[in-house]
Amino acid sequence: VNSFWYPEMLPPGPKERIRIPQEALNPVKDGYCITRSEERTQSVSVSTGSDYSIVHCKWQLTYQIDDPERFFKNVYIEDVKPGQSYFDVITKSITPFLKAMFDDAVVTAMVHYTIDEALSSQDTIPDHVRKLLQEKLSKIGSGIKVVSVELTDTIWPRQVNEAFLATHKASQERQKAVSEARTYAGNTLSEAAGLSAEKIAQARAYRTKVVETAKADAEYLQKLLPEYRKRPELVVQKIYLDAITHIFNNVDEKMIIQPT
Repeated sequence: VNSFWYPEMLPPGPKERIRIPQEALNPVKDGYCITRSEERTQSVSVSTGSDYSIVHCKWQLTYQIDDPERFFKNVYIEDVKPGQSYFDVITKSITPFLKAMFDDAVVTAMVHYTIDEALSSQDTIPDHVRKLLQEKLSKIGSGIKVVSVELTDTIWPRQVNEAFLATHKASQERQKAVSEARTYAGNTLSEAAGLSAEKIAQARAYRTKVVETAKADAEYLQKLLPEYRKRPELVVQKIYLDAITHIFNNVDEKMIIQPT
């Protein structure tokens, strides 16, 4: 289906098809589709003209007559004249009908996608068109089943080739910069998270140590309390001696000075 494609010309010389730009897009000769704005949250119904883009596209439609009874009842077929092939007459009769239905489905579907999505889509847009076309055909009881829809070629308008390539290059560079920034941010956050986790672990370990030391001291004093109530001077002297012993056990050099 070439409804949305531009006329192609063969120049003199090697038979290689090229795109020959014109002064401006000719809506009478050049087929095209409208794609939506790059802004995903913007409603198509409220978009201004500048929010749309143009894309050329080629399609391939495969169908079959799934319900002959409905087909011959609801789809107009020319009378077959002597010498004519029944298959050729059916094909000739339904081709304009199918093309009109298909074109309408393409136009309806494409405004939901950006030009970048249209240029890169392999399955999403064709599947959308297939569903829309099948809904239309089923609604009128055509008996026709859409077997497959393929988007065989897409390209931006040839009149703006240089500008589009420059924009596309800038978009790729922007995406690269965004990707690099996200990678750097992820690495920085991971590093910061690692340092934070280490600090938190150290703080929790220190808190546990302080709590356990306080508990041990409390238990020790609780044991001494009954004896302290009986002989306070003796208990104080014992605590003092225990502290001195602990200090002496943890020093390398000891000096004892006799009082004069």
